[in-house]
Amino acid sequence: MSAINVLTGQGTPSPRQMLAAALARQTYGLLFGLIEVRGQRGLSQADVAAVLGVSQQAVSKFEQMDSDPRLSTVRKYALAVGAQFSIAVGPHDFTQVPASLETAANTCGSALPLAVAAAGVATAPAAVQSHNVDLAMLVRAAA
Repeated sequence: MSAINVLTGQGTPSPRQMLAAALARQTYGLLFGLIEVRGQRGLSQADVAAVLGVSQQAVSKFEQMDSDPRLSTVRKYALAVGAQFSIAVGPHDFTQVPASLETAANTCGSALPLAVAAAGVATAPAAVQSHNVDLAMLVRAAA
């Protein structure tokens, strides 16, 4: 089943596609959470750039949702904004297929929670909780 068929409602996503969507959602949640902490602390992109020793444009590029930063860069950004995050890894059970992509995005990652625990960040923004972000990544991951 192609990602295009899934996106156009012409089929059911495979377990692998659902896991890809869940992982994309978790990654976006991490990036959104870090950006949210920056805002809560009243830091501008220029402030973060000064701490990191890079240009404001480099911070802007990091904060774009189509960026694919290295984990070391994510750690440096988190340190610069005063955030912490945790990553837990575990095997995924491909035999349990959720009923929908929404369920997949919420449950596939139960063994792989990617949580941002910083400065009162309780939930990811609504954009992360929608299918729009997941489906965009699904196309890239399944292509």
